[in-house]
Amino acid sequence: MLATAFLATAFTAEAQQGKIYRIGILGPPGKVEDLPTIKGLREGLREAGYLEGKNLQLNIPNVTTYDELRPIAKDYAEKRVDAIVTFGATATGIAREATKELPIIFIASTSSVL
Repeated sequence: MLATAFLATAFTAEAQQGKIYRIGILGPPGKVEDLPTIKGLREGLREAGYLEGKNLQLNIPNVTTYDELRPIAKDYAEKRVDAIVTFGATATGIAREATKELPIIFIASTSSVL
């Protein structure tokens, strides 16, 4: 919820201008899409008025190793996504290696990957 509040506050001014916000997700190996935390993030963003396919684009890659996150994080930095949301210390460290300019939002989660 805290990450949702941060993202909603950061994007409020531009939301009225029809901008599509691009958020890159970095998480642990496995099926990140099904994590309850991702579902909560989507719900919170939706409640704040950010709708996938309308004014929000979430990129949620599923990887089998942490090493696969490095080129993804680099791509997020090169494409200048609006924010990177990370789950876990390793993913956060990889995001920090890729960029010092983009906002990185760390979400702590005790849920395991399905």
